[in-house]
Amino acid sequence: MLIFFQKDDYVGVSVPTPSGYVFGYEPLASYDRVHHYMLYGCEKPYDESGFWKGQGKCGEGKAYILYVWARNAPDYELPEGVRMSIGNKGDDIKYLVLSIHYGMPLAGNTKDYTGVKIYMTTQPPPMLAAVYALASSDDLPPKLDRYYSNMSCVYNSSTPIHPFAFRPHTHVLGRIVSGYFLHGNEWTAIGKRNPLWPQIFEPINRNLTIQKGDVIAASCHFTTKERTEKTYNGMGSGDEMCNYYIIFWWDASLPKPEVAGQVCWDSNTDAMSKYPVDGWKPMPPNVEFDDLVHYNKEPFGVSQEAFYSEIDGFKLGQVVGLAFCPNGHLLIFRRPANAMGPSAFDSNNVLTNKTTISEAVILEINFNAHTPKITKRLGENKFYLPHGIYMDSEGYIYTTDIGSHTIAKWSVYGNSISQVWEAGVELQPGPGKDEFCKPTAVTRVKDSVFVTDGYCNNRVVELDASTGQWKSSFGSLGDSHDQFNLPHDIISTAKGNLQVADRNNGRVHEIRIDGQHLAVLEADQYKKIYSMDPSSKHIFVAPDKTDQYDENPLFIFVARTSQALTEYAFGPEHKKKFGIPHVIRVSKDDEDVYIGDVGLEGLWKFKVRFFEKKV
Repeated sequence: MLIFFQKDDYVGVSVPTPSGYVFGYEPLASYDRVHHYMLYGCEKPYDESGFWKGQGKCGEGKAYILYVWARNAPDYELPEGVRMSIGNKGDDIKYLVLSIHYGMPLAGNTKDYTGVKIYMTTQPPPMLAAVYALASSDDLPPKLDRYYSNMSCVYNSSTPIHPFAFRPHTHVLGRIVSGYFLHGNEWTAIGKRNPLWPQIFEPINRNLTIQKGDVIAASCHFTTKERTEKTYNGMGSGDEMCNYYIIFWWDASLPKPEVAGQVCWDSNTDAMSKYPVDGWKPMPPNVEFDDLVHYNKEPFGVSQEAFYSEIDGFKLGQVVGLAFCPNGHLLIFRRPANAMGPSAFDSNNVLTNKTTISEAVILEINFNAHTPKITKRLGENKFYLPHGIYMDSEGYIYTTDIGSHTIAKWSVYGNSISQVWEAGVELQPGPGKDEFCKPTAVTRVKDSVFVTDGYCNNRVVELDASTGQWKSSFGSLGDSHDQFNLPHDIISTAKGNLQVADRNNGRVHEIRIDGQHLAVLEADQYKKIYSMDPSSKHIFVAPDKTDQYDENPLFIFVARTSQALTEYAFGPEHKKKFGIPHVIRVSKDDEDVYIGDVGLEGLWKFKVRFFEKKV
């Protein structure tokens, strides 16, 4: 989705409910981008179109709160044997509606793909679960060190309920939120928490039972001493809220409690006058939680910093490869404009123009200066059609040349390079053990060099890093989990595994260095990809157009590594578009993104504004 948000904007999304029983929720969200969201089960959605702007949630009929996320809360899994019924007879839930609150607009040309992954089973459980919410509509007077907003309702159902988790919610003025229930004259704590911490559903490690006639109560302690005017109760990030959510279970053989999915807005003054004092006592400090949760005062997004068609007066041409040096500089692997056209190879994949490029094809760029500077120009008269490049921690450069069908290791001496070894038969493509056919990319892990032998052989080849001798290979043409259809890029991860961009299959493989398949990342947003690069928590994917007639602008898609689902995307600003985003690399600090564009013949630089900290 692409929405140009204003401050405190809301978006609603609905989908028909599958039939089953929910046992877990995995949020795909960040507090840098999203203030909070709520998942509802509805008989009818607010808008039949399935997508709308505004605070609308459910339409006519029953509405149930299923899940709430805020402040970088982690995944949530229900206890064993406890499930939430959706899409089944009698639960009145025919649609799932996700209502997302964006506190600020997104910077740059950034798309957001916030959502939630729902884990379900078709097996009916012995215990069913639901959410009961208590909410206050109080406005907050200014200049008070303490203000208490209270809520309480009598439980009138005959079916006993058993709270097993709770979750507080305020905005920035809340200091403590607690919940209790009153049975006879005895108060029993449900739980309390600092609402400025990650707003998780905190487990209750006690067996609790609420029966008919009991009073369920909650209270929020606010501090408004820094406010000079009344703070209104409302949905905006500058407003305040006081909510307390309880997840409870009941015996699935008994009638559904009336409070399932409902909200208590009342406050029994007499009951609250006896509310336990401990419910208002502050929680002890938690440095870890305080550090994990932050809300940026500036919008999150990925902003275009520059597009370079030349640096220091040197025309970049087709930027096909990128790599970082140990000193933090960027290596650009380039070829002159129009170096590769439709007649570059004959029908046997043999290069037609067997003349090396006379210009420097490797540029070392210092982007730390106010204006980028070329610090080295390397590789004159040594390459035919450059493609992939990598520099190891010792300063050796590894390159692939699709024109000569070779891989080479180079040592750098001042402004020149010297070949250490070359693998493959120069200008002779082939499928053999000592041959390559248009190899696309290269990386190093420990004592091995790994090459995507891409355009013809559809395999990954392992070479000895010291000698260039063949060690092993894996992969073949196809679309199964251990096959490729043009492996176009390869990188090594922090864990020592490999990631391979499977271009025409539109996916990223994560593979152990022995060739064992670990995982695959693919998404509905793209069908082909050129390149990818992982940051500390995400993977950045540069897609290819679906076909030559596709006029839709390309975006870079960013997925959280642990989930392999698209989280956000970004593209050029000011009505500009990517041409062919051939290679992407992300700086070590996760802030700078460089994209080599073969179509526009240059280099893009983007800045990631504010990364989140997550539980």
